[in-house]
Amino acid sequence: MAYLHEFPEDSIFRNSIKTAPQYTISMYSGSMFVNDQRFLGINSSSAEVFIYSNQHPTPLPHSTPTGSINLYELNVGVARSASFGENSLIRPFLQKDGTYRSFKSITSGTFNHAQAGDFLFGKYPLTSSIQREFIPGIDPDSEPYRELHKHPDLYFKARKRIIALRNTLDYYLKDAPTFRYTSSIGESDTKVTFTEAYETASVNLISIPSIFFNSGIQKGSVSLKFYVTGTLIDEAQDIRQNGELVSITTTSPVSGQVVGNILYNEGFILLTCSTDIGSTNGIVSPNNDLYFGGDTYEFDTLKKAPRWIYFGAYASGTNHDLTPSPPPSASMYEMSFRGTNEVPTMTMFAEANAGDVNCSQNPTWISSSMKGWQSQQVKFDQGTFQEPQFLEIKNVIQSDFCNYEEPFEKQVFISKIGIFDKDKNLIGVAKLANPVLKKESDDFTFKLKMDF
Repeated sequence: MAYLHEFPEDSIFRNSIKTAPQYTISMYSGSMFVNDQRFLGINSSSAEVFIYSNQHPTPLPHSTPTGSINLYELNVGVARSASFGENSLIRPFLQKDGTYRSFKSITSGTFNHAQAGDFLFGKYPLTSSIQREFIPGIDPDSEPYRELHKHPDLYFKARKRIIALRNTLDYYLKDAPTFRYTSSIGESDTKVTFTEAYETASVNLISIPSIFFNSGIQKGSVSLKFYVTGTLIDEAQDIRQNGELVSITTTSPVSGQVVGNILYNEGFILLTCSTDIGSTNGIVSPNNDLYFGGDTYEFDTLKKAPRWIYFGAYASGTNHDLTPSPPPSASMYEMSFRGTNEVPTMTMFAEANAGDVNCSQNPTWISSSMKGWQSQQVKFDQGTFQEPQFLEIKNVIQSDFCNYEEPFEKQVFISKIGIFDKDKNLIGVAKLANPVLKKESDDFTFKLKMDF
């Protein structure tokens, strides 16, 4: 291809851009919102979407629930739901062969029923949301603790997520002693209030999928706010940037104390502070939400004031599944953080030197007086042909004077620049905002940038 030009080695620069996307998650009365967004495209689960075929409306499948984010924001546009229903949506697919490859959403029965060569389809988009799980604490001297240890399977089932994080917690011990998994006797520090060890502590586990933060949560960017009836009763931040969440509200009963920890690389927030933050001198305000269920496996029926171990309980005010209660109506929870996203980039300098790139393959390049020149092509075997040797090029140079024609000069208008791989496959197109006029004496360099 004569019009292809290879980039010299010194015309390509590879780099990476580090970004820090901000997320604010609001949780209130059974609903969760990400960056205050309610509807994420017309195919979101919060909006009724219909297509019309023969005057009969057919609902489209919902794709992005409220409180979730959509990886690559696929299948959210109007064009994807105009007239073809679900078949118009982007779908991953593979062809059944002898490797038994399939998608998790395809049952074994469906896979076995398919014939060799049939196409198997998955579903987009890939969505995810933040999850909260309360893990009750265990009193080592209590009967439930002894019973659990008599049955290791029950103990593992009850605290498997904390057990799975033990090695990770031990890794973060180098940053702060509050990450300890097992209890240590005799530790004291006037600046740090040690919480109960994770082996037996009540843990409010908040899981943030990597779709939110990519390679890690940015240190010093985490903030948790606990509101009751619109009043901020406590706020915790990682002001030390060591994974410790510290209460910064001066009026809070736990002000200055460590209320939990953050696993930056893994995307977990663990809250362990079980001190009342919604009561004054032990008296609970009648406007407060009251949370049901004990903080340990010894469940009780006492109503508890707001605590950090209840943060994010927007779906139910009960910490167990025995008697679920309605979502708390007076409490609102807000969590904000920044992710760490590294974007590989490639900067390319496409050169259009003087005397080069001044011919066009557009049919209008040939003068209209040479109409029918295609019939003059001399054809050879195997479908090849040779164009006539002399074709008049249209002179598009206009003169500012009447009855005067400017001398002929080749010129083109550059509007697009195609980027090809080594196999001459088109992988990208750069479009100019306005076409650039290039004459033979002109020398241009176009700066192209591609993000991966």
